[in-house]
Amino acid sequence: MESKVLKISKNTIITFFTLVFILGFFSKSVVNLFIPKVQVTTPVKSTFSRTLNIKGKIVPKEKVKIRLAGSVIVEDYFVKIGEKVEKGDPLLKINKNYGVKSSYKDIDELKIDLKKEKFKLERLQNTTYNIDKMNVQLLEEKMKNMKEEIKKLEKLYKAGAITANKLHVKKQNLKSLEINLKKEKLMLQEKRKENQLEIQETLGNIENLETEISEAKNAKNFYYEISSDGICYSDVDGIVLNTNDTEVILPQDTVLIELGLVKNFNSVKFVTKIPEKYYNFISDADMIKINSQNDKMPDQVNITEVSKVINNKMIKIEGEFLNDNNSFPIINKEIKGIIEKKYVGEKTVPKIAVIPHDKFEAGKKGHVYIVLEEKGALGTEYIVKRVNITIKDVGDDVVSIDGIDMYDNPKIVINPSFKIRDGVKVRIWE
Repeated sequence: MESKVLKISKNTIITFFTLVFILGFFSKSVVNLFIPKVQVTTPVKSTFSRTLNIKGKIVPKEKVKIRLAGSVIVEDYFVKIGEKVEKGDPLLKINKNYGVKSSYKDIDELKIDLKKEKFKLERLQNTTYNIDKMNVQLLEEKMKNMKEEIKKLEKLYKAGAITANKLHVKKQNLKSLEINLKKEKLMLQEKRKENQLEIQETLGNIENLETEISEAKNAKNFYYEISSDGICYSDVDGIVLNTNDTEVILPQDTVLIELGLVKNFNSVKFVTKIPEKYYNFISDADMIKINSQNDKMPDQVNITEVSKVINNKMIKIEGEFLNDNNSFPIINKEIKGIIEKKYVGEKTVPKIAVIPHDKFEAGKKGHVYIVLEEKGALGTEYIVKRVNITIKDVGDDVVSIDGIDMYDNPKIVINPSFKIRDGVKVRIWE
């Protein structure tokens, strides 16, 4: 009987501990079914990069615009867009009946007019008025002699040797002589004034003619010339970029043909436009990597200019090709490239771990979730804590952050979701 009771007691105890074990195991499993799983990582020091895919085109560094010194009618263009031209090749033919209606005078005629004006100036400046001066001097000498003679006549008149009438006539002659002297002096002054006015006028004419000659020379250098057969020839080697219309009047200064001075990749540049939001990213970048299947295409572009003028919310970028292999570029060809910027971060995490409060930009605020360990009834528990951070630098897949220095090797959640929030228990997904 006692052995039977002992046996029953033993079985009861075994069953009890078995049930406790089973209930404990399954209760933990049941609880775990409702706890979200998270993947975590630890912030590390790393080098990471951010890239920007762009599209641009090849354009000439230098262009030549074919203009004529007056309005013309083009009968025909001998070249087409995209064609190579060499120095001496015919470019276009004008309507000779209409000609070139120019506003500029012939340089040789202007030079002759200038020479005449300079000769006139020399003559005016060398005018001495010797005859007029001599007339004044003779009158002055005659007046002096007549005054002395009148003094003598006055003595004779007092002595009764001559009549009063004779003295009166001499005095009247002296007055007439004084009037004539004044006239001569006034005429001399007027002639000198007129001479000075003519000198000033001539100097003005010379200045105007020199300006016209200078403008005509500049026009000759600026505008292309037409041969006697009405044809305009190229004076450079290049590529035809544009041509204008035919059989219509094209005013002076209208560009008839535009040529690009292209020899190799050293004579062209890469031009692209990017949205203004990337200005800070691009402002201190220095290189563009070219994506091309063409082995003859240079693989890098050195950024030479980032425009500070925003046009239609776009920023213009220019650069020069590196490693030229003397191959010939295709003008206006679209090229794909990548601008890459490298960063070094002390505490970097995957980009998916960061929830930005505004945008993914340096200096902006955001938050991450870290997992803290706590001891619970069923063993070690993992509790989520929200931590506000500051974004330092942003890469394509990695972000450098500040604000987690108070935690030692924090476990940061890299699969945040609506289930993950401050204070929530989680399971770490190994």
